[in-house]
Amino acid sequence: MKTIVIGVDGATFNLLDGWLESGELPGLASFTKNGSYGVLNSVAPYVTPSTWTAFSTAKTAGKNNLFDFYRLNENYQYQLNSSRHKKSKEIWDYLPGKSLLLNVPMTYPPKSINGSMVTGMLTPGTSAKFTYPVKLKEEILKFLPEYKIEMNNDMYKGQEEKFFAELYRMTSDRVKLFSNFLHKKEWDFFYGVFTGTDRMQHFIWDKDVLLDYYKLIDSFILKVVEEYAESTNIFVVSDHGFAKVNKVFAVNSWLQKRGYLQQKEGSLLTRFLSTLNINRNSVIKTLQKLPIDITSLAVKLPTKLKMALPQSDKSLLLNTDWNNTKAFMTSFGQIYFNRTGRFSKGFLSKDECVKLSKEISHCLRKITYNGKKVIKSIKSNDELFNGQYSDQGPDMIIEMENGFSTQSKFSEDVFLTTDLKADHASEGILFCQGPDIKLNSYPNYSLNLMDLGATILHINGISVPGLDGKVCLDFLKNDISTKVSTEKEKLDSILDTIEI
Repeated sequence: MKTIVIGVDGATFNLLDGWLESGELPGLASFTKNGSYGVLNSVAPYVTPSTWTAFSTAKTAGKNNLFDFYRLNENYQYQLNSSRHKKSKEIWDYLPGKSLLLNVPMTYPPKSINGSMVTGMLTPGTSAKFTYPVKLKEEILKFLPEYKIEMNNDMYKGQEEKFFAELYRMTSDRVKLFSNFLHKKEWDFFYGVFTGTDRMQHFIWDKDVLLDYYKLIDSFILKVVEEYAESTNIFVVSDHGFAKVNKVFAVNSWLQKRGYLQQKEGSLLTRFLSTLNINRNSVIKTLQKLPIDITSLAVKLPTKLKMALPQSDKSLLLNTDWNNTKAFMTSFGQIYFNRTGRFSKGFLSKDECVKLSKEISHCLRKITYNGKKVIKSIKSNDELFNGQYSDQGPDMIIEMENGFSTQSKFSEDVFLTTDLKADHASEGILFCQGPDIKLNSYPNYSLNLMDLGATILHINGISVPGLDGKVCLDFLKNDISTKVSTEKEKLDSILDTIEI
């Protein structure tokens, strides 16, 4: 049986419920009449590399090794993650038929698969080798000469109309590519992801503007349903939800005020520039817009001024006094402890980390803003992860109540206003219909991304030991066979019959 998975990054029922009721999205509405749908829980941390990989591997980051866009090495340095850092097989690695992967995050650089791949988020651009097979790149650029893989939101600050226009154009090309390849390429498993929804929702929470963009994607979904639903199991899924943000919680500032984190003093000029949000990255970006030679200018600038410029946000930990810091946050509520064996200047033992976790958790739970609590949940590494890479992940993750988000930047105040309109939330979406899907039978218990990954393998007759995801039988018809095992097991059985 063929399978289609359409990813809509950050899609949320906070938006969809009203649109479905008013008939604005006929593509998704068809699932409510002819299939099953409901909330699909994300997997912490709620950040794109971790969530989509949790789905495709049906395993926690403790096994697949992707916790975030960046990994933190023993010297507290951020290093960019890529497909090379995944340590677990993914759905398409098990399936016997051909797979067609389009714009799936964390697939760059492309790997050899049984099928075709066009990489997604974190691909440097179309000048790079972004396809498998390699010759596929030429075919795409001939068909769509201005094909864009991803957008840099920072380049469009203060230019909303330009941002929306470019995003629509990028997504229109994505729809054309998805449609073209569905019809012209050989596939048994199709998996394509739209990431523009996430990009928009961070910076605008205007339902009218967002609806127009969702309609573009929904029109593609409707065509897919009309053409394939009778013979193919179709899933529309988001990796996490979204919720409106009113305030951000500066976690590292809070940790610093409580004595858990210490920064190096820095010069008076450095501290003054920091209060103005002037750092090395912001200066470089500004200079790049001017018709000047940045390298020549850099040579002429006084050394004291260059040294005084604060590090960029991603390098803010370089200003930390590690000999006296017990805890720090990187992103999306991920708090690390300065553990021995994990970091070069780590000094906390395992027992001390257990004590510190209880102490920080107790303090965090008491925090309120205008009389309302701000922390929704706090989960430890042991609760979230299992596997040989668990110790590379955060020691705890905090999830904020609706209306709040986190930031790693330091500030005088712990709670700040923000340009961020909305941010990631735990409850995503799942719509499914097809020959193996029962009508209106979505489970009434908590279903998550890893469960969906395991369930798709199950539908295709594949059983894989050691998955963290649990097969959901509730919305599946009873006659699905599980007689097929993994490709490795099939190969082993063939080899067993060969006399050497």
